[in-house]
Amino acid sequence: MAGRIRWSRFALVMGLGVAGMSTFGVAAATGAVPVSFTVSGGMLQASGERFDGKGIAIFGGVVQTKDKAYPAVMAAFDEADVRGICAGAVLEGVPVLGSVGLGIESEGFTARSVVVAIDELRTAATINDVRLGVDAGAASGAGPAGSFGVQAGSASLRDFHLNTRAVTAGTISLSGMKVNALTSKLECK
Repeated sequence: MAGRIRWSRFALVMGLGVAGMSTFGVAAATGAVPVSFTVSGGMLQASGERFDGKGIAIFGGVVQTKDKAYPAVMAAFDEADVRGICAGAVLEGVPVLGSVGLGIESEGFTARSVVVAIDELRTAATINDVRLGVDAGAASGAGPAGSFGVQAGSASLRDFHLNTRAVTAGTISLSGMKVNALTSKLECK
């Protein structure tokens, strides 16, 4: 029968999806699964109370999506400790809904081997042991060899606001995490 929803089939598929995402969420939070967020041409917006990083390399890079390449400031951290984070991304033009997205809030997280593709960052920062003009390939191993880079021992950001198209982390451990499905922009405090 056309146009009819089979609720038992819907419940089964939805239940399997929720169980799968829950399993992945627990595995990612405990560090069993490497985490990578790439927003398919869209922008992930995040804000937080505090970001403390160690072993830092900064260099120019590109985020390649299916349709376009975007310039980015790549920031690589050996270790990161983030407190009071709120992040969200919304995909516009979804049939019927108009827009749909993902919102994540967390009391905080720690991460290792983090790379953030920065489109825009607004913050108050203290950066220690800074070296400008180092070879980006030598500074982190992640940057292009022979290109301009910045290296720092540590950095502390307060009340930051970040726009990014990609984030990767080798290990991430979250505390007090809340995930929401969105139909509009996530309003962070």
